[in-house]
Amino acid sequence: MLIEFRNEPFGCLKSFSDLNGWQKQNVIVGDNEDARIANFSFKGRVAHGWPSQWHTRYKYGYIEFENGKRFDLAKQTIGGKRVFLFLATPQIDIQWRRQTIKMRRLSPSCTEWKAPRSSLAILDFTVALFAMHITASSVWQ
Repeated sequence: MLIEFRNEPFGCLKSFSDLNGWQKQNVIVGDNEDARIANFSFKGRVAHGWPSQWHTRYKYGYIEFENGKRFDLAKQTIGGKRVFLFLATPQIDIQWRRQTIKMRRLSPSCTEWKAPRSSLAILDFTVALFAMHITASSVWQ
């Protein structure tokens, strides 16, 4: 499988000819050509690579992902928004996981917020207890 991408480990794909439904490659979709600063939209698997279908809408064809989204090969867009495709290599997968964890922590509706809040409550209680201890020890001297 020869897929061309930048020599950098965080570079996006430059050629899409090898992305097809037979090999079911995992790709990550981002908004920047450098994965270190990209905001990722989703991680998906290639369902179909049809470079010659539906020329009225997709001039050079499209790549369809298993979630139903289509990547326009001519404009390099999904839903009219310019995107960049990355192979799910270990380096880029780490970036994807970091962003996912960060977004979960920032989301107030996430159930994972309970752990940091309880940790902060314990920390506040410990600081208050320590302050009381210092105050009490200074009174006794």
